[in-house]
Amino acid sequence: MFFDKIFNNKQSHADIYIRASKLIDEAQILSNVINTTTSENEFFASYDRLTNILLKLKSYERKIKFSNKPSDDLRNIRKNKSKAIERFNARKNAVPILLDNPDPHFRDAAVLIIKSNKGSVGLLQRNFKIGFNRAMRILEQLEAFGVVGPENGTFPREVLMDEYTFDTLFKTAHITYTKDNNDLQTSEFNLDQPYSNNYDAMDGHDFEYFCADLLKKNGFSNVEVTQGSGDHGVDIFAEQGDVTYAIQCKRYEGSVPYKAIQEAYSAKGIFNKDVAVVMTNSTFTQQGIEDAKRLSVKLWDRDKLNEFIRNATE
Repeated sequence: MFFDKIFNNKQSHADIYIRASKLIDEAQILSNVINTTTSENEFFASYDRLTNILLKLKSYERKIKFSNKPSDDLRNIRKNKSKAIERFNARKNAVPILLDNPDPHFRDAAVLIIKSNKGSVGLLQRNFKIGFNRAMRILEQLEAFGVVGPENGTFPREVLMDEYTFDTLFKTAHITYTKDNNDLQTSEFNLDQPYSNNYDAMDGHDFEYFCADLLKKNGFSNVEVTQGSGDHGVDIFAEQGDVTYAIQCKRYEGSVPYKAIQEAYSAKGIFNKDVAVVMTNSTFTQQGIEDAKRLSVKLWDRDKLNEFIRNATE
């Protein structure tokens, strides 16, 4: 992202505050698009739009308090445009990472290590209740993926990647599985069997297919799980009646952050869908709930997920 979150002064005139708040929301979404898209037209259009928004916000500097001035942000994105173009070209031309037979805990282990900023065998053993050898294999897979560095004696491995970068790379990775991996969870689910709460044990990929099957059982049509690359955070497209949906799925531990809501809102516009949804096994942060109300994004939390499950199994 090119600028820090901007603080709004609620004592400012109401209409100015509302206009500025909407511009800030759009600017944050555009910065995410700029940092992730592989479409040349989308990249340059978003960059130009972000520049225009900052110009407009600059005119509010004497009326609204910002954590850092939009004029400074504007100066920075103009100064760094060539670097941003270099990163875009590298991303567009990047060869997807090959991930051969990852452990079922691979994605969750990566997120855990990134959040803990500590790449250790013990951390994985304690959190996933697995043995030393399996935890070591996961760390080796994470090293090959670039999440952590090599062994460092008795010290934890260095964490080399943030969560956003990992999620972007994981979605575009080419993943292959061998047939003899007995630990691997399947991407097909039988909705006639009892659920309990097994969705909490799924990895992100399986959770997407799980949600897609639930939607089909709940009367949605043309349900499609996206392939990751170029999906802008959308995991499922679906329709119900004449209404089209762009749905982001979050199998999450803890509350889903507000960024997921902003990404879903942005993707709804990019793919010209009617409704943006974030669907999770968990809950949402207060900021996420407020953002969803402002952006008209539907939030389907754990209670809604269980409602879908009851409807599917009745």
